[in-house]
Amino acid sequence: MIESVNKTAGAANSSEFFQPITEARTQLEFQQVRRFWYCVYCEVRGVLRDKADHAARELDDSLLGKGRLLWARDANGEISGTVMGTYERECDLGYYSEFYELPRLAAPSNSISIATKLMVAPQKRGTRLALELLKRISTVGLQDGITHCVYDANPPTDTLFRRVGGRDWLGVKYHPSFGSVCVMMTLLRDDAHILRRADHPLAECYKNAGLLMFP
Repeated sequence: MIESVNKTAGAANSSEFFQPITEARTQLEFQQVRRFWYCVYCEVRGVLRDKADHAARELDDSLLGKGRLLWARDANGEISGTVMGTYERECDLGYYSEFYELPRLAAPSNSISIATKLMVAPQKRGTRLALELLKRISTVGLQDGITHCVYDANPPTDTLFRRVGGRDWLGVKYHPSFGSVCVMMTLLRDDAHILRRADHPLAECYKNAGLLMFP
């Protein structure tokens, strides 16, 4: 069970209220998410239009329903943001396994995940919502025994991932839909650093996962 988040933003907008972050599980919820992805990717960013169902105004993903899909919704039920964590031990990651060069990771396959579909609604840009989604998917991964999480980000978005312990994995690669992206990795059980610093980016995730409690 994924607990909700209910906190205010940082100093940039201390009055901003964050709606709960929960896990989308039903087919109806997946449909809502596909429509949100269509809006952000196809209409706002103008990418992946060749892969979308324009009649239904939906953008699907072959991994939808195979991993942990987290979403945040506002008081009116409108989606504010999403992130999806998918585990190598549970399904064939297909294109992502090759693009992220997962076989090169010095880790057993049952401890590897990828993070995709991190996005926020246009009106939520500049808030802490994307960071909160990243922290929550890290907590879920820790609870599920994940040690290595791989993902890609368009510069300068990679700065956000570095705030939750992200580090370079493959450097900059060319993605056919998104251009140059930075392929990164988070070591979720980076105990050597986290156990020494209560202010480490993943310290809160450790506490939320019940793995560590700082005084």
